[in-house]
Amino acid sequence: MLMADGTAAFTKAEKDTVEFTRTHKVVEIDAEGRASKELVHFSAWQRTKGDEVSTDLKGVHIMVTGRGPTRSWKLMTPGTTPSASTKEWLDKHYGPDEKGEFGEALKPSKAVAIGETWDVDVVKLQASFGKDMMFDAAKSSVKATLVGVEGDVATIHIAMKLQITTIAGGPGMTMKVLEGGVLEMTGDGHSPLSAEARNDGGTMTMKLDAKTDAPNNMTTTMLIGGDKHGSTKAGGEMPEVPAATEAPVEQPAGK
Repeated sequence: MLMADGTAAFTKAEKDTVEFTRTHKVVEIDAEGRASKELVHFSAWQRTKGDEVSTDLKGVHIMVTGRGPTRSWKLMTPGTTPSASTKEWLDKHYGPDEKGEFGEALKPSKAVAIGETWDVDVVKLQASFGKDMMFDAAKSSVKATLVGVEGDVATIHIAMKLQITTIAGGPGMTMKVLEGGVLEMTGDGHSPLSAEARNDGGTMTMKLDAKTDAPNNMTTTMLIGGDKHGSTKAGGEMPEVPAATEAPVEQPAGK
């Protein structure tokens, strides 16, 4: 982070890696045939953030109910006490979500053939980012290509360059991009062609180089890179939830 005169106030480099294996068991579906209640078990879970390593979700069951803004989670494994940062991770992945669905935004407006490329509606895509990141649609481009179809799951290649205008810098704080700010993302994802299909795996890489404003008349230089790898398959074993000796810990909706 830089002071107004260009001197560095402080610098920080941090790597955050989460590796996990989970099993989903659908308990209830909504009128559209989508899962509205699921039991999730983490047979493996490890987060390495800087020098800290956490495994506090390994062997843990949670119950996820609702969709979108009504979604919430609760711990089902007795005696589980995840850290504050782990709870934040659970909130991000299984808590209320006001954003649109990323996969829905990528779908073409008409039928396409294998190998065909289409332009994604950038304005529609913005909804899937929510207020975490805003971008200039006129200076952004997103292209998707249908790579193939297997059963009722399509594989789509994505190439996007988004001109970021603002980035969330924490609760109630928004930072304006002053220089750079092009978010580049490429990858291959799986998109279900029916409500019953479930395959949200894929590979994605991203990079962002931006100079933004910051509180107290400072600026910050952000160099962000990331890789996401995931795969989903039908089947697997769901261990029984251990007998509870006390009521499960319920998490309130929202933060």
